[in-house]
Amino acid sequence: MRRASLPLRIVTAAILLSACGEAQTWEQLSFADDEPAASPAIHEKLVGGTFTFARPEIGYFLAGGALCTATLIRPNVAVTAAHCVGYGSGDYPGRSVGQVVFQWNAAQSWAFDFDAYVSYGAQVGVDDIALLRLIQPMPAEIARPSKIASRGPVAGERISWFGYGCAQRAGVENATGLKQQLVFDFGQTDNSCPGDSGGPSLLGPDGQVFRVTSGYLDGGGGDVFGDLVSEKVRLDAQADLWFSASGGPVGGEAPVIQSPEITRTGTHDGYAYVEWQPVDDAQRYALYVVGQSKNAPGGYFGRWEAGKDTGRGTLYAWVSLSDVCRALPVSGRRLAYRMTAEVWPEADASRARYRAFDATLYCR
Repeated sequence: MRRASLPLRIVTAAILLSACGEAQTWEQLSFADDEPAASPAIHEKLVGGTFTFARPEIGYFLAGGALCTATLIRPNVAVTAAHCVGYGSGDYPGRSVGQVVFQWNAAQSWAFDFDAYVSYGAQVGVDDIALLRLIQPMPAEIARPSKIASRGPVAGERISWFGYGCAQRAGVENATGLKQQLVFDFGQTDNSCPGDSGGPSLLGPDGQVFRVTSGYLDGGGGDVFGDLVSEKVRLDAQADLWFSASGGPVGGEAPVIQSPEITRTGTHDGYAYVEWQPVDDAQRYALYVVGQSKNAPGGYFGRWEAGKDTGRGTLYAWVSLSDVCRALPVSGRRLAYRMTAEVWPEADASRARYRAFDATLYCR
């Protein structure tokens, strides 16, 4: 623990850029007969996070040489950290002063110019919050805005944290430029990294945003956040004003997105499997399996899979546990790993469903 008598330096987390089968039980399924040829993928880590395309309303933005994270809270309004816009405010109707980029996947992204911004604080900390006004509102079919939560989490409550920052703090050369997610039980953290500034923390895996990343105390003193809940009234008022001035929703009301229902996860005979109920008879989904150690060098394994038909109205996919173990760092082989499966609709990446495995993964 760092002694209180030593000075702590607050560091902002922005990066400054220089430039139909027969119904079967799991015991009857033969995984090895149709093992996919695709090799496992391993990635580095928001420090301790995993790469994701979840929550497409969370994107990154570039302004004045800084890379930060921002979250759509109205079709034409995004929330971020004030230091990402120099703690300033400005209104330049129709003239781009920066861009916010939203992604569905590695091949599909949309860039939206913004022409106004307003800051709610002048230093790193609880008031380090800003709103951005997009020149063109986000069509509902691309992403649905999040909402600002009316409360913060209680100790131990599950939350999700997103950011586009680096994997390590030892220099901007470690910047990923990719969205990362960290899911954990609420408590003190020391995981933010340059580029994560403005990144949202959400209640639960699919909840509302209650804070944005501001910075961290140098030397392991913990992360610092802007508190959206305390500013909710003012933030919502400004967002509503900008939204109403834009003429209201674009593309009509946001579509009702049905998420696939995961019915079962587990392990059997050296494999991890997930079974789910498809949406609107669509038959292709993606499986995202993660192995992660909470208190260790950690590792990450992810692979997209198309679901196979069980013949009883559900789909399934699986992955070899030995493949997962081989992809993890050698230094982390003798550790206990948690695993989570995520299932996505093929045609709409707005929401995923995830479910943790009861079994723990041990790699030898």
